[in-house]
This record gives sequence, C-alpha cells and structure tokens, in this order.
Amino acid sequence: MNNTTQAQNPVPGAPQGQPLPCRETVSNFQFETLFSALESLRPYLLLPPRELEAEAPQLDGGVVAAAVATFTKICDRMEVMLADNDRWSLKQNDELYSAITNYYRDAGSTLTRPSRNFRPEFTIINGEYIAMWGNPNLPGGIVIGKGPTPEAALLDFDIAFKRKTDEQYRLAPASEERLKSTPPPAPPKKKPRERG
Repeated sequence: MNNTTQAQNPVPGAPQGQPLPCRETVSNFQFETLFSALESLRPYLLLPPRELEAEAPQLDGGVVAAAVATFTKICDRMEVMLADNDRWSLKQNDELYSAITNYYRDAGSTLTRPSRNFRPEFTIINGEYIAMWGNPNLPGGIVIGKGPTPEAALLDFDIAFKRKTDEQYRLAPASEERLKSTPPPAPPKKKPRERG
C-alpha cells in the first residue's frame, strides 16, 4: 500500500493536487520525531548523577534537569498517542475511502445519463419544458422528457429511456388551422451600433 493517497482531480488537464498523507504516514512521522528527540537527549540522560561525585559538583546550567524535563514530556506525549484509540482505528480511513468511492460513483452515473450523452433539444409547449431527441417523423422514433424546469425535463428524459414504447410521450402534429392562426416569430431587433 502506498504511503499516500493521490487526491484525484476530476477535471482532465487540470493540475493535480498535493498527495494526501495516510494516517500511518502521519503517525510514523510523529513517532520518528519523538524518537529523534529522545536520541538527542541520550548523552545528557546517561551522564552519572553529579550528586554521587566525590568532589563538589560543578553547576551545569541546568542542562541535565532540562533534558530530564524534556524526556518526561516526550514520554507523556508518546503515552497520549499510544492511548488514543482513534489513532489505531481504521474508521476514519474507511470513511474517507467511502466518500471518495461515492464521489466517483456519482460522477460516473452522471457521465452515463442519456441526457448528457444524447444532448436533447429543448422547446417550451404550454409553459412546460420539453427535452426531445430522435426523429419525430418515425413512429416511436423520438424520446421526450417534460417538466416545469429544464432540469426536471432532463430528468424525465433520462427516465424516458427506460419506458416501453406504449408509455412514451407522443408529439401531436400541429393542425393546419393552428399553424395559420399562429403568427411567425418576429425577427430579433438589431441594436444600433454605437460609434465611439
């Protein structure tokens, strides 16, 4: 197993993020730092106590006392780390991998949606959004989704791919009278150019 979990960037071509260190890596680094500090204290801790010397002890400026105090703090820190059950549990690691798995599963399901792959055309009929794809001139040759919003129409379009032929929405051809009574749309107005 790697010591890091690579933070994947879902955007192709975008720069990759920094590696996310595993809990084991962080714990190893912390313990190695404490052991290194203990090793640097060794010469001061292994000196014979000055009180046992025959002649009057020389003052050392409190170096040995400081080394003993630091040693005690390091041991206390290690004891706290060793007693921390969360440090030895895989629960947080499992939750992280579960979240990453769910993210990619959701992203994958988005990539397989028919509305994403077929890119239906939109229109509005009677105030309702219609997403359609296919050939309207062929019987059963068109897939239609409808809804009050474009998103709802796309979701219904995705569901329409699972409908049977007799359950599909049908387009009713426009009657000749309705076509004659409906004026053609006005051409867009051109904005006058500003001269500067």
